Amino acid sequence: MKFFTRDLYQWLQDSQPEFEPSENLTAEDAEAAWEEACVASGRTAAVEAWKAASIALRTHFEEIKPRLSDDALNLALTTFHDGIVKNVHFDGKTLQILLDTRGGVCEPIGDVTLTFHGVQSVVGLDAMLDEWWLYEEMDLHPEAAFEYRALLLNAEFSVAADRVEIQHVPQPHASCRRTDS
Repeated sequence: MKFFTRDLYQWLQDSQPEFEPSENLTAEDAEAAWEEACVASGRTAAVEAWKAASIALRTHFEEIKPRLSDDALNLALTTFHDGIVKNVHFDGKTLQILLDTRGGVCEPIGDVTLTFHGVQSVVGLDAMLDEWWLYEEMDLHPEAAFEYRALLLNAEFSVAADRVEIQHVPQPHASCRRTDS
């Protein structure tokens, strides 16, 4: 991870107040409510560092967005925060990841299968199973169409691939989607 690093995440967790977002918030509203709770509890340094990383990621994303394919763009605009990795299968060129996102607050809620085609490199598969999905980042890659990275609770994952498909079996739940497109 380049922006939402393990160290930054851990500092944030160590500084975090008790916070339970209400349902039906947009991702941006949930983030704003969380920031208010942190500031109100005197934890501004961690919040400022997190906000700086968020701004850097958004700036980077705006720079690379015109060069992303529609499928990579769709993936970049979707968060799987609080999903759980239930299965991973890699045959050398195609990688499938099954996520249970019922514990998240943002769409898609349910079972989600990410299928990466034309995989050029992958890191972190062995440690993914049963891990909580926290944050993700999209980037360009010199040997593939994109590189997608995820910070998991106790691991990190990255894949460089040419295409991605998102298959979703929906479940009823509150909905939110990033709007920073």
